Amino acid sequence: MILDIRALLALLLIPVFWGAGFPLTHNIVSTISPTAYIWGRMLVATIVMLPFTWRYLKTIDKKTAFICLLLSLLGTATLVSQALALQILNSASTAFCVSLNAAFIPMVQYLFRMKKNNRVDLLSILLAVIGTWVILGGDPNQLSMGYLWGAASALAIACSIVLTGKLAETINVNRVTLVFYQLFFSAMILSFTLNTDDMHSLLSMPVMMTILFVAVLSSAFCLYLQMKYQNRVGNLQTALILNMDLVFAVIFGTMNGEPLSANQLLGSAIMLVAICMGPALSLMFHRKVVRCE
Repeated sequence: MILDIRALLALLLIPVFWGAGFPLTHNIVSTISPTAYIWGRMLVATIVMLPFTWRYLKTIDKKTAFICLLLSLLGTATLVSQALALQILNSASTAFCVSLNAAFIPMVQYLFRMKKNNRVDLLSILLAVIGTWVILGGDPNQLSMGYLWGAASALAIACSIVLTGKLAETINVNRVTLVFYQLFFSAMILSFTLNTDDMHSLLSMPVMMTILFVAVLSSAFCLYLQMKYQNRVGNLQTALILNMDLVFAVIFGTMNGEPLSANQLLGSAIMLVAICMGPALSLMFHRKVVRCE
């Protein structure tokens, strides 16, 4: 197994921007419809990507366009579910739920008849589930609709990660173009849910500034990094790396004045171990490392 340091560091930028997006979204969805907020985010991200993809737009075939449509549906489901969860839960709790995507990866890979996971991967998944259970205090009665929305977002992320890995293996298309079509299809899908009140609420300065941040960094830039580097790290390891957004969600959520319990701290520590286990063992057992240049 080759550990690609450049790809690893690039993917580690994604949870930083995603984590920052949790408290920002938590603050905004109390004043605007979640679907309107996500539509604005996708629209701005699409516009940002357009200058970089204009000359490549005609190079995509029908098969790739269909896969991009599927990915955009999953991406839309991910973000809308997260926004709905953030209407009920704080940033940390929502991030913990979303981090369950790593536990869904083996099931999705089995359905798509993809490669099996090794023992380290399975142990990481087990730790991820244990960490989530600790966060809930071992009491299933703590579950609410917010947690279910978070779990739905996790499942959509797992499907998206597996499909992205499959896409990188089977076709050769400019990565920026793939990102553009995903964002474009998402904006088109959500445009059918808008009404006049939604359009007016999008014009407030706090909403516009939040959308600008999450559109450029959390959506466009992060999607590009995932499309470019995921195949050099692997599906499950990518999922575990992306789950570091829960750590940054806790940090930024605390800075936002959101409460944090002892169970959440302990669960976060267990999840962090699950995330770091794969890369750490790769280095310990002297597997080949691709260094940054």
